[in-house]
Amino acid sequence: MPELGTRLDTKVNVKTRLETLYYFIYEMAQSFGVNDDALDDITKGILQKKILNEITINYKNHDDVIVGRVIIKIDWDKHTLLASTDYGASFTLDSTKSVRSQVSEISDIIIEHVRNMRHALKIKKISTTYRYIPEIRNDKVKYKEAQQYMGHVTLNGEKVNIQIEFSSSIEWLCDKLKEVKIIAESS
Repeated sequence: MPELGTRLDTKVNVKTRLETLYYFIYEMAQSFGVNDDALDDITKGILQKKILNEITINYKNHDDVIVGRVIIKIDWDKHTLLASTDYGASFTLDSTKSVRSQVSEISDIIIEHVRNMRHALKIKKISTTYRYIPEIRNDKVKYKEAQQYMGHVTLNGEKVNIQIEFSSSIEWLCDKLKEVKIIAESS
């Protein structure tokens, strides 16, 4: 029991649901090994414009074949619905702790699983691809504008080597951000 006059120093911040979603995905992607360019894309595509629907982190072996991947999916319709409620509009977070650990009790288990997967598959290279929200994907003009804003290019004719059949697939739903799904697949 603290003595009288002792001050407990907890730094509490209130973040909007969008900010919390952004920080959670940013921290998870960072833990999964993406580079700074991918982190910048997450900032632009989630926090600034809300145009990324899916982030795929590809893990390649020494033959440049994708043998594992992590897919982070965002359901923006669910996000909008939850953000419109008193319960889901904002989060009170301790600024001395990571957002991911406060939003998902199993985030450390997910990160450890992906770390073990990367080690077991002897990953040599990590690349990231993105999928835009349907309103942009289905409109050529908006798609081109989004690509320009994000600094993305369409890979035309470039061969992507991928292990078609992943033998292992695990899916997680976030505890408090129900609009986020993380899937880890490997061969």
